[in-house]
Amino acid sequence: MRKYFILVLLLIVPFCSFSRSILIGVSHYDPPFIVQQEKYRFDGFDISMMKYVCRKLSYECEFLSLDRSKLLDAVANGTVDLAVSNLIITKERLTKVNFSSPYLINTTHIIGLKKKVPGTFSIDLLRNKKIGITDSDYADQVKALNVEKPVVKIFSRDDDMVDAITNNQVDFALVDAYSANYWQINSGGIIQDFGCPVTLESTAAIAINPNNADIIDKLNWALLDYLNSKQFGDDYRKYLKPF
Repeated sequence: MRKYFILVLLLIVPFCSFSRSILIGVSHYDPPFIVQQEKYRFDGFDISMMKYVCRKLSYECEFLSLDRSKLLDAVANGTVDLAVSNLIITKERLTKVNFSSPYLINTTHIIGLKKKVPGTFSIDLLRNKKIGITDSDYADQVKALNVEKPVVKIFSRDDDMVDAITNNQVDFALVDAYSANYWQINSGGIIQDFGCPVTLESTAAIAINPNNADIIDKLNWALLDYLNSKQFGDDYRKYLKPF
């Protein structure tokens, strides 16, 4: 019996050793993509997506919440292996980290207090105004809108930025369309999604530590499998379609 038990262990251990531990950085609060419910408990579209990817690859994945502005640096210096939070691919970021294939196309929208825009929204309303962002890439989009003398302020969390809008610390904010509609629905009628008169698009992907280049193809394979799965449709309807 003892010999049989040892034999079983010898057969199991080699397979267990192939399980890879992956630490994934996420923002504290970036609905509908990331919602931190407790210290080690998260929900949201990106969370569900990464859990699927990890299961597909037989990876042991853990999530670590960080300020959004610190996520890419954490990937680059190896504090985390990967990061997600609707992170936008840019040429500058590609010099610091690797990215997976895109999994989502974002359209930029503008949000602000509903009472401040009683009529039709126009870009001119952003002139000389304080504009909040939670992703530095949106600073370039503010420039693309040709806004006159904007004052851009970056926040580490979406909810902090929305609080700043409601407290008149900033006038408007640039966010993706999913987040814009989320805040319009969940602000009790205070925040309005004004859309955007100019089409500005970006693509979101998984940020990957350069030292983990060996898993890019695997991640892309698992990500493609997810995008073609029933779960993707379920997640889209649960997290994104309502917004």
